[in-house]
Amino acid sequence: MTALDDLQAGAHTARAGLDDSLAAVADLDKSTEDVAGQFAALGQESSAQILTQGAAVRLATVQEMLANAQRELDTFVDDCERAKGGGG
Repeated sequence: MTALDDLQAGAHTARAGLDDSLAAVADLDKSTEDVAGQFAALGQESSAQILTQGAAVRLATVQEMLANAQRELDTFVDDCERAKGGGG
C-alpha cells in the first residue's frame, strides 16, 4: 500500500501546483484586462484589441487545460484508491 500512498501523495502535490498555476493565470488575465484598458484610454485601440481578444483567448485556453489536468489528477487519485481495494 505504501507505493499507492506515494502515488496519491504525488498526485496531490501535482494538483496543488496546478491550483497555484490556475491562480497565477487568473491574475495574469486580470492584469491583461487592466493593461488593455490603459492602451484603450491612450487611444491605442489596436494594442488593446490584441490583448482583449488574442491574449484573452490564449489565457482562457491555458485555464481550460489546467482545469482538465486537475480533473485527470483527481481521477488518478480515485484510481489509486480503487487499486487499494483490489479494484472492487
